[in-house]
Amino acid sequence: MITKSYLFETKLLRNEQILITGGYNRFWNTFSSIVELYNLSSNSFIKIDEMISTRVFHTSTLFNDKSIVLITGGSNSGTISFSTAEIHNITTRTFKAVGGTDWINKIFDLVCELYDPVIQT
Repeated sequence: MITKSYLFETKLLRNEQILITGGYNRFWNTFSSIVELYNLSSNSFIKIDEMISTRVFHTSTLFNDKSIVLITGGSNSGTISFSTAEIHNITTRTFKAVGGTDWINKIFDLVCELYDPVIQT
């Protein structure tokens, strides 16, 4: 990886690429919003646009159309859970804040909510 971190999230995309989002850099003691793409065929990393929020312990979901990744939840401190969400457009390599979840707390509960890509909430 270009930016050394752990606690990041990965998602296998089309064309043998892996999207790597967020994470924690222990050397700098910082949480990350950096996003990288790993190309399996060339064994190389490239840094792309940053997420809106720094995140660790988050999740990502690739939509059926394979062009949008929904990134939700996580934390940027290890003690407070996020109730925010953002989408990553794979084609334009941009991020957009969307809806969010209806909860926030100081522990990482298992919460399930539905996201509607049409109305983006």
